[in-house]
Amino acid sequence: MSKRIRVFEAPGGEAATLPIEPSMWHSERSAYIPLDHWLLILEFVREIMPGKADFLENMTFGSYKYNYYLNLSKSEQTSIIDLLYSVQDKLRNSPSILSLKDRVDDFYDEFENEEYCKMIEAVIAVYEEARRLQSPVCVYND
Repeated sequence: MSKRIRVFEAPGGEAATLPIEPSMWHSERSAYIPLDHWLLILEFVREIMPGKADFLENMTFGSYKYNYYLNLSKSEQTSIIDLLYSVQDKLRNSPSILSLKDRVDDFYDEFENEEYCKMIEAVIAVYEEARRLQSPVCVYND
């Protein structure tokens, strides 16, 4: 059984790259986050900001009806970016996120909080590019 990945695709030319430092969580214009780890991040948000978890979940997965594109307003893009920066900051100042892993089915691998921050950084870069280009972001599971 292969591992599921949450893919976040930024708009723009395929030859371009995301404007962040290289990491194993992104390539070209896309962020690739193992689904079990993305779900763990959502559980972390549920734990520390319960009112924001549903918003984050809804703004980070496209609808099949729209070919998985999220056509977000500039305000929604800014809200998701701000929320992700806040989650990143809280992760840096929290005990290990792995204490929540029992809430996620089929959880594999274990990383330090800083690695989760790099995952979030890749996702932020996708949403920042979408906001900069005033274009939708495409988000789906692969």
